Amino acid sequence: MRHLPAHLHALPQRPLRSVLRLIDPASPAALSLPARNEEWRVLRLLSLYRLLLVSALIFIFESDYADQLFPAVHTESFRSTCILYGTSALALMGLLPRRQPELAVQAQLQVGIDIASLTLLLLTCGGIGTGLGTLLVTPVVAAALVMSRRMAMLQAAIATLAVFGVEILRGFEHQTQSSDFTAAGVLGLMLFGSGLAANTVARRARASEALAEQVGSEFESLSELNESIVASMQSGVLVVDDDAAT
Repeated sequence: MRHLPAHLHALPQRPLRSVLRLIDPASPAALSLPARNEEWRVLRLLSLYRLLLVSALIFIFESDYADQLFPAVHTESFRSTCILYGTSALALMGLLPRRQPELAVQAQLQVGIDIASLTLLLLTCGGIGTGLGTLLVTPVVAAALVMSRRMAMLQAAIATLAVFGVEILRGFEHQTQSSDFTAAGVLGLMLFGSGLAANTVARRARASEALAEQVGSEFESLSELNESIVASMQSGVLVVDDDAAT
């Protein structure tokens, strides 16, 4: 029985971890692999959204529109929260070019700051009735695109509990209505639904990309194997026509 030459066993093989990495970025076999550029791009877009949002909020405050848009706003608390949010946004953006710490840590840090800052703004502006709670959807969706499903649902749960916490605190001061809790529940469903949908789309995209990459790798390996076998053959095939011409 003939064995393949030694150099045939040295053909490059695509590690299975790379396929697992594309399908689920939080799989144990993929945790040590670097994040894809697309995932870092999501965080950069989220950072840009955060800066634009803070700029818009500061503009509202400086142009005295805050009292018109949010009649129950606490002006000084609103201003302090915007400044703190803007400072955090700049600090988070400064971490992105170095890609340190790793993507999972930065994603959790960014979403955590978004949830905390937007919850404070919701509290200072008058609760769920102001509509500011819908701003939580964007960071939750962004987190779902780069995190595992479990972590994405955790962020949605934290955001939902934060909204309910705001309404409970306002209830102690008799500033809330029963419909506000209903609106908070609807917002929570939106956060879970949008996060789950975004995570599902991201997982399917990774699976499709992993399949395409795996198929391409297999064709490449087969082509190299065929070339190596032909190069190592000790005999060949001669094709002639009826006139004995090659």
